[in-house]
Amino acid sequence: MERIRALKEQHNMLVDEGEERNTRRLVDPLQALPPELWTEFLPRNASELLVLTLVCDRWRTTLLSAPILWTFIELDGAHGDYLCEAIMGLTCSSPLEISLNIKLPLEEWRKIAPLIVEERSRVARLNIRLFYDSDKAVDTFEMLLDFGSLPKLTTISLPDSYTYPPLLDTEPEMRDPEHGYPCDETVLAKLPLLSTFTGFVPTTNQLQIPGISKFKNLHICVLHDETVLVLQRFQDLKNLRLVEERNLYKPYQSLPFSLYSSLSSLESFYYYGLFIQRALPCIGTNLRWLNVTLIIMKQIPEILLMLSAFPKLFHLSLDIDLTEGDVLIDYQTEDIRMLSVTSLHLMFLLLPTESGVVETGRKQALEHLFHSLIVIIPSVEELVITGETFQDAAVEYIQNLQKLRFLTWATDYENADKPPLALKTDCLDEIHWHGKVPRNGIFDIFASSTLRSLQFSPPPPRPVDPHTHLTMIPTLVPRCKIPDTSMPNLTTLILTVEYRLAWDLNTFPRLKRLGLAGNPSAAMAADIFEELALQPSQCPLLEEIELRGAYAEWDLLLLMLERRNLINKPGISRIHSFQLDHSISYKLLRPIVELLGGKYPHRDSLAEYSSTAVGKLVWDKKLSGCQRCCRTFQSCSKELEIGVRTARNYEDDLLYEADLRLGLDYPASLESIPADPPLTVEVAGWLAAKLARRREFVKECTKAKAEFIRPFICGNSREYRPLITLTPHLLDGVIFEEEV
Repeated sequence: MERIRALKEQHNMLVDEGEERNTRRLVDPLQALPPELWTEFLPRNASELLVLTLVCDRWRTTLLSAPILWTFIELDGAHGDYLCEAIMGLTCSSPLEISLNIKLPLEEWRKIAPLIVEERSRVARLNIRLFYDSDKAVDTFEMLLDFGSLPKLTTISLPDSYTYPPLLDTEPEMRDPEHGYPCDETVLAKLPLLSTFTGFVPTTNQLQIPGISKFKNLHICVLHDETVLVLQRFQDLKNLRLVEERNLYKPYQSLPFSLYSSLSSLESFYYYGLFIQRALPCIGTNLRWLNVTLIIMKQIPEILLMLSAFPKLFHLSLDIDLTEGDVLIDYQTEDIRMLSVTSLHLMFLLLPTESGVVETGRKQALEHLFHSLIVIIPSVEELVITGETFQDAAVEYIQNLQKLRFLTWATDYENADKPPLALKTDCLDEIHWHGKVPRNGIFDIFASSTLRSLQFSPPPPRPVDPHTHLTMIPTLVPRCKIPDTSMPNLTTLILTVEYRLAWDLNTFPRLKRLGLAGNPSAAMAADIFEELALQPSQCPLLEEIELRGAYAEWDLLLLMLERRNLINKPGISRIHSFQLDHSISYKLLRPIVELLGGKYPHRDSLAEYSSTAVGKLVWDKKLSGCQRCCRTFQSCSKELEIGVRTARNYEDDLLYEADLRLGLDYPASLESIPADPPLTVEVAGWLAAKLARRREFVKECTKAKAEFIRPFICGNSREYRPLITLTPHLLDGVIFEEEV
C-alpha cells in the first residue's frame, strides 16, 4: 500500500510539472485588461466582490480602487448583511452613477432611507420590487417619493400597477382601464432625465404631463383617438405596450384614417386584447418587433395582410385561440409575403373536447394554417411553438422551413391517434424541447445531421406509488442504439429525465457538454456515470458535466472521474469542468477537483461517498439539516418536521418521488456493458452491489416519510442560485495538512 501511495503522489507531481512546463503562464486579467472591461467578467454584487478582495493584496487594492465595479447596489431584506454591503458599494462607487435595487418592506426602508437618499444625485437606474410576502404595489411608489429629486435618473422599474384583464371569460370583470400610480406633474418634474418608467401605466390625461413625451418605453391601457394624437408628440417613443379590456370598444369601431401610420417612431409593439385590427393601422413602417395576444383563427388573414405593410418586421409573436378553427379560411397566400420575418413565436390556446368531429376539424384547420405560413413566412430562422397543438401538424410545418436554425417546443398536447413523432431536418442548430416524448426512444424523434445543441425538459414527473414502486420491473425498456448518422455534430446535451435512459453514449461522438437538470434527473445521473466508468472512451470529446438537483451516489461520480481522467488514451478528452447548483463539502470538493486535474485523489473509501453514507445522514431523525446539505455532507442546523406533513410541499414531494425511482429494478449496467479497460475485483463487486444499496436507501426513505420530514433546503427556495463550476485550478494555492 505504501508503494502504491508513493506512486500516486509521484504521478500527481508529474502532472503538476507537466502543466507548469506545457501550459502558458496565466495572465492576471486585472493587469492585462483595462478597467472598462472588468465588468464583463467580474460579479456585480458587493458580496462576491468582497470575496475576490481576499485573493491577494494586489487584487484587494485594485478592486477597492475601481469605482466602476461597485455601481450595482442591492438592498434585499432576505440577506442579513445587505446594509453593510450597500454602504460598501456606495462608498467604493463614488463619484460614479449607480444602479439601485430595493426589495424591502416599507417600514424597514423608512428606517434606512436617510443613509441611501443622501446619494440620490448619483442614482441613474432604480428598481423597486415587492418584498416576498407583500402585495402592496403602492408601497414601492411611496419609496420612490421618499427620494425627492433624482436629477440623473433615466430608468425606473416598479411592479405593474395594472393587472391583465381576462380575455376568455364569458362575463369578464369590468374595470376602469385608466388607473395606476398617482404620478403627477410635481413628481415628474423631479425626474428631469427620466425616459423609461416600467410599471407605470399613464392615463390619457397623464400622457399630457410635460416630461412624459421624452419616454422611450410606454405602457397604456386604452387607445382612443385623443390618445393617438397625444402619442404623436412622443418623438423618441420606441416601445409601446397596449393592454386593453375585453369590451372596451363598440364592435367595428375603428380609428380615423387620418391617424394611420402616425406613430412613426415605434419599433416594438406589444398588444394584449381583442382589437388588434383597430390598433395596428396607426403604427408606422419602422415596426420591427410585434407581439399579439389574443387572436382567433378567423382574424389571422386580415392581420397577416396588415403586417405585410411593415417591411422591417423581423420578430412576430402570435397567441392564437384554436377553439373556433375553420378549415375553409382563405389565407390569401397568393397576395401576402413576409420575407423579413426571421423570428416567429406561436402560442396556441385550445380547450379540449370530447367530440371526435370537432377534434378532427381543429386539426385540419391547424394544418391549413401551417401550410399557409410556409408560403407567407418562408424565411423563419428561429421558431417557438408553445401551448396546445397537434404535434404531427406542427412537425410537418417545421420540416418545411428551409432556413430554420433554432427551435423551441413547449407543448404536451397529445392525440391518441397521431403517428409516432419524428422530427427530421438538415438545417437545425439548436433545439429546446419541453414536451412529451416516448420513454423508449427519447432521441429517436430528433434526426438532424446539423444539430449542435439539444436541451430537453419534459413536464414534471408523474407520481410513483410508494406501495408498488419496488415491484416495478421495466424490463421492456431495452438499450437502443440510434444510427451513428442521427446526431454526429451534437456538442451540447441538457436533459431532464424521469427514468433510466435507453440510449447509447457512442451515438454522440462530438459531445462536449452533458447536463442533467433537476429531480429526478440527478437521481438517474448515477446510471450515466456508471456507464462512463465502465467504458471511459465513450463520448471521447466530453469535457463538461452539469448536475442540478439532489444527488446521492457520489461514489459513482468519483469512480467515473478516476476511470476517465486517469487513463490517458489518445483522443480521449479529460473531463475538466463539473457544475452544480449548490455548494458541496470539502470532503467531496477536494477529490473532485483533484480528479478534474488528472491527479490521484486524496479520498476515503467509496463506501464513504455512497448512497448508504448519504442515507445515514438523511434518514436519521436525530440529526438536523436540510436534504441538500445532508446529501453533500455539509453541516446544517435546519430543524426537522416531526410527523406527517398535512400541507404538501412541491420540492419535498418531487425529491421523494425521485428517490423512489432509485428502487426500480433495472438490469444492471455491469451485466450488459463490457468494461474496457477491465475492472478490478474490488470495483466490480462494488458496482454489482449498487442495486442492493439503492433498495436499502429507498426502504429507509419510505420508512422516514411516515415519521418526519427533512426540508429540501435550508435557505429561501425562491432565491436565485447560480451554477457553481468546479475546475482543476479551484484549489490552487491551498496548502493541505499532509504537505506541511
